[in-house]
Amino acid sequence: MRNTWCDIERQNLAAYEYLCHVSEAKEWIEACIQEPLVDIAELEDSLRDGVALAKLARTFCPEVVGKIYQQSGQVMLTAGVRRRFVFKYTDNINFFLSAIRQVRLPRLFHFELTDLYDRKNMPRVIYCVHALSHFLLKMGIAPEMKDLVGHLEFSEAQLALTQAELDNLGANMPSFHMIDSSIGSRRPRLSREVCPLMPADMNEDQDIEEDDEEEYADEPATRQIQAVQFDEDVSYLDDPNIDRMQKAKLYWERRIDVVIQYQRSARQRLAERVVEEKRQARRYLRMVESATVMQSMSRMVLARRELLAYRDEELRLIEEEEQRLMEAEEQRLMEAEEYRLQIQREEEAV
Repeated sequence: MRNTWCDIERQNLAAYEYLCHVSEAKEWIEACIQEPLVDIAELEDSLRDGVALAKLARTFCPEVVGKIYQQSGQVMLTAGVRRRFVFKYTDNINFFLSAIRQVRLPRLFHFELTDLYDRKNMPRVIYCVHALSHFLLKMGIAPEMKDLVGHLEFSEAQLALTQAELDNLGANMPSFHMIDSSIGSRRPRLSREVCPLMPADMNEDQDIEEDDEEEYADEPATRQIQAVQFDEDVSYLDDPNIDRMQKAKLYWERRIDVVIQYQRSARQRLAERVVEEKRQARRYLRMVESATVMQSMSRMVLARRELLAYRDEELRLIEEEEQRLMEAEEQRLMEAEEYRLQIQREEEAV
C-alpha cells in the first residue's frame, strides 16, 4: 500500500480534474441556451439524446439546425429505446456536428456520433465543448467558460466511479489545457443570422487583412516571392492549337520559381511548428520528471518515518528486556541470600 499511495492520489486527481471540466461545460451550456441541465452525476447520460447540444448549435449556427426531437420526460437510452428512436436522437447530434463543421472548428476537436450516443468516449465530447467555447469566445458571441478546477468538491465514491469509467475507456485523456494554443488565432466562419456584417465590421476586417498583409510582407520568404520576376506573356493561353493541359503545363513552367518559393515557405512554417511542438513536449516531460521526483521524495519521507518508528519500537523492547533481566537477577540474589541465612540458623541451632 505504501508503494502505490502516490499513484492512487494521482488517479484521484485525474478524475477530479475531469469532473471539474464536466462541470465547466455544464455551466457554459446553461449560460448559452439559458436553460438548466441535470446534475453533473447524470449529465453525460442526459447529453446522449443530443437535445442540449442541438440547442447550443442553434445559438451560433441556426441555419443547420432543424426540428429538435425532444420527449416530454427524460428517457433513458435503453436497447429498446435505441431501436425505436435511433434516427431521431442521432439527428439532434448531427445538427451539432454540422454546426461545428459550418463554423470551421478544427477537425482535431470533433467527436464521432457513437462517442456520444453509445458513450464510447465521453471525455472527447466534453473536450469538443471546451474547444467550441474557446473558439466562439474569440468572436465575442459566447461567454467565457469558467475555470472550476480547485473550486469544487466531490465525494470519494464519485471520484472512484469516475476513475473506473476512465480506466475502462481505454483512451488517453484529452489535454484540456492545450486547447487555446491548438486553436491559435484562427477566426471561425459564423452565420450571418448570428453575427451579420455591419459596415464597421467590414472596415475592421479590412484593417485586419491589411495588417496581416503587412505582417507577412516582412517575412523573408514573402520578400523572396515578391522579388521573383516572371514572364507576363500569356498570349499562348488564347492559342486554339494548344490543348488545355498543355496550356496549364506552360503556365506553371514559367512560374516554377514562385512554386519553389512557396514550397520553401511552407517547409519553413512546418519546421517552426515542429520545433514548437517539440518545445511543448519537452516542457511536458519536465513536468512529468518533477512529478516523479516529488513522488520519490514522498516515498522516501514515508519510508524514513516507518524506519524511525521501527527503530524506536526496537529500542523500547530492548530496554524492557534489560529491565526484566535485572529484576530477575535481583530476585535470584535475594533468594540465594535467604537460603544462606536459613542454613546459618540451622547450623547455629545444632
